[in-house]
Amino acid sequence: MRRGSLAVALGLALSPSSALAHEGAPLTLSRLDFDAAGPAVFYERAESYRNLRRIDDALVMLELVEALHPEASRVWLERGRLERDRGRHAAAIDALTRYLDSEVSAANAHGAYLLRARSNAELGRTARALDDYRAALAASPGVDAYFEAGRLLRALDRDRDAEALLARGVASTGAAVLVEALARAQATRDLEAAEATLAPLLASAPVKTRWLLVRAELRAAGGHAESAAADRRAALAEAQRLVARRPTPLAWTARAAALHALGRDAEARRDLERALKRSPELTPATELLAAIEGGAR
Repeated sequence: MRRGSLAVALGLALSPSSALAHEGAPLTLSRLDFDAAGPAVFYERAESYRNLRRIDDALVMLELVEALHPEASRVWLERGRLERDRGRHAAAIDALTRYLDSEVSAANAHGAYLLRARSNAELGRTARALDDYRAALAASPGVDAYFEAGRLLRALDRDRDAEALLARGVASTGAAVLVEALARAQATRDLEAAEATLAPLLASAPVKTRWLLVRAELRAAGGHAESAAADRRAALAEAQRLVARRPTPLAWTARAAALHALGRDAEARRDLERALKRSPELTPATELLAAIEGGAR
C-alpha cells in the first residue's frame, strides 16, 4: 500500500467522523490515536465491515495491519475469511496456508484448517479437503469438522469411512447432529443399526417429534411404510402436545414438520405462517416453507 493510500486509510479507520461509526461499529475504536492503534483495532474494524458486507473496506483494514504490524500472522486468517466471503477460494487457501505455516495455537489451527477444507471442497479438491478436515480434528475435535467430513465421504460413496468417522464424532462430542448423520449413513446398509443409534435420543429427548420424523424417513427409505407412518402419527401427537402446552414459533414449526410428513401441507403452511409472523427469521420455518412451496410447484 502506497504512503498516500495508507494515510487515507488510516484516516478512515481512526476518524471519529468515519461513516462506519454511524453503522454499528464501536465508537471507541474511531477515537484511538494513531500511536495507540494495535492490530486488534483493525481486526475489529474489519469484522464490523465484514458484518456490513463491505468486504473491500474490510480488506483495507487488513492491509493496514500488514503495513503497520507485519509481524501479525492473524491477518492471514482474517484475509482467508474475507476471500471466502468473496468466493475467491484459491486466494483464501493461499492466505490460510500462510497463516497455518506460522506458529498458531491448536484452537486457531482447527478453525483455519476447517476454513481451508471448505475452500478445497468448493474447488473439488476432495483429497486435500479430507486432509484438512483430519488436521482440524487432530488440532481440536469439533462438531462441524466431523459433520462436514462425514458428508464429503458419503458424497464420495465412502459410506463405511463416513460411519467410522461419525462414530468417533459421536463418542467425542455426543452432538445430536452427529448422531443423526451417523444414523443416516448406517441406514443405507443396516436399518437396525441406524435405529439403535437413534434410540438414545428418542429415549431422552423431552420432545421427540424431530427424532420420530427422522426414524420415519429412514424406515420409509428401507421399505417399511407401515412403521414409518406410525412414527409420523406419533410425531404429530408429540407436536400437538407441545403446541397445547406452549404455543411458540418453534412448536408450530415442529407441528408443521409432522403435518408435512403426513402430506397435510395446507395445515403445515398455516402453522409456518403463524410461526414466521411471530419470528420472521426462524430458519427451520423458512426452510420448511420453501420446501413445501417448492414441492407444490
